[in-house]
Amino acid sequence: MLALVGAAVSAFSVIFPRIRRQPGGILFWGDITGYAERRDYLARVAQERSEELAETKLGYCHDLSGICAAKFRMLRLSMILAAAGLVLFLVYTALG
Repeated sequence: MLALVGAAVSAFSVIFPRIRRQPGGILFWGDITGYAERRDYLARVAQERSEELAETKLGYCHDLSGICAAKFRMLRLSMILAAAGLVLFLVYTALG
């Protein structure tokens, strides 16, 4: 039973959002929705130099890859715990 609870907790942690807001950010959807108007967002992006924009994008990709790696680790753990819980449940049921 404990394995199944662990599987459920790890599965929930996979879908639970990991949000790091940066007021005035230009790439993360949560930051973009903070702009009142579309033109405000476009004006903010236009202020960035190409080098700064590329650096921001690459930094965002790095952060996102870390989040994805953590989510896949938790998903793998969830699947292992679920399989173990299922096997233990079947053994328990067979032994009555």
